[in-house]
Amino acid sequence: MKKNRPVNLNLFSMRFPVTAITSIVHRLSGLLLFLVIPVFLYYFDQSLASQGGFDRLMKAMSCPVAKFIIWVIGSAMIYHVVAGVRHLIMDAGHGEEKQSGRYGAWTVIFISVLISLLFAGWVWA
Repeated sequence: MKKNRPVNLNLFSMRFPVTAITSIVHRLSGLLLFLVIPVFLYYFDQSLASQGGFDRLMKAMSCPVAKFIIWVIGSAMIYHVVAGVRHLIMDAGHGEEKQSGRYGAWTVIFISVLISLLFAGWVWA
């Protein structure tokens, strides 16, 4: 019996639908946000410990690399929230069909990029 299944499945050669991509990125953004919680708590603690700690944090945050990292983490949060709202809407029974799911995925991408660009203007101002 011959099976027509691939022996080595290369995920990078496959073309995923936009709904799958938004779902995967939603999970990855949630993982990133979960992993940076201890770092944020540490810096928050340092900023509240003394005036010197706050001043060191503010000086570090003026660095372009730090601003970029803050923008990436903020963009991940923006995307995660927007995609989460989409999931809540789908849980209510709207946008579950194939075409409306695709439309909702593109809407999530558009809104997230738009808000992330606005956030970039705020971070770099």
